Amino acid sequence: MLVQQNKLYGYDIPVAQCPAPPSGGFTSAGHFQKYSLAVLKCQRAAWAPVLQRMGVNLPAVKVSFINGAIKTPCGVVGHETSFYCFDGRSGHYIFVHMSLLKQSNEWFRLRAFETLSHEYFHHVQRATGIFMASIRLGQNGLDVNEMSRRLELQTFCTAMRIVSATKANAFTRQDYDIIVEWSSHDQDAQHGSAASNTYWWQRGLYMTKAAGCNTWTVNYAYVA
Repeated sequence: MLVQQNKLYGYDIPVAQCPAPPSGGFTSAGHFQKYSLAVLKCQRAAWAPVLQRMGVNLPAVKVSFINGAIKTPCGVVGHETSFYCFDGRSGHYIFVHMSLLKQSNEWFRLRAFETLSHEYFHHVQRATGIFMASIRLGQNGLDVNEMSRRLELQTFCTAMRIVSATKANAFTRQDYDIIVEWSSHDQDAQHGSAASNTYWWQRGLYMTKAAGCNTWTVNYAYVA
């Protein structure tokens, strides 16, 4: 199946030459938006060669910055949430919520980078067939929440590899401790328990191959 034995799993998780997060925090909305666009550009630069070797096209993504909930081709979404959206008629979108500016400045300096890497990997899942194959599994009997958790936990794992290995981020022990605290809380039914989050977030710190973040071949207990 595309979710379990995807060609992507034979490749390393690419680490891009990305800009460093601002040492003093974001100074304005414009500063945050410029950084976010640069991070998404470097994510594309990292993933596009991998998919090219797979014979897969990586379409361009339309980026929008949002405040609050908005109506999108994927429905009304967005209360302090950034998200990836694909619409067969109008294309691929990443909606970046401006709350990331405050979260990055006040809570976790790599919060924006982590979220942007996360949402871009959803785009990679879509391009490689993982995303749509998982939807079909949901339509054919797999619990929809479990399907979502397997997608999201795979993304958490992959994004954590990118966050920690990107040289410009200068990942520190304090950053690690924040991740540990973050993953120690239960998420919603679509994103998983504290135990599952802890397992996949921390696994991502040590994985180099995309196969190391394959959530589709593990027992349910790992994606609860």
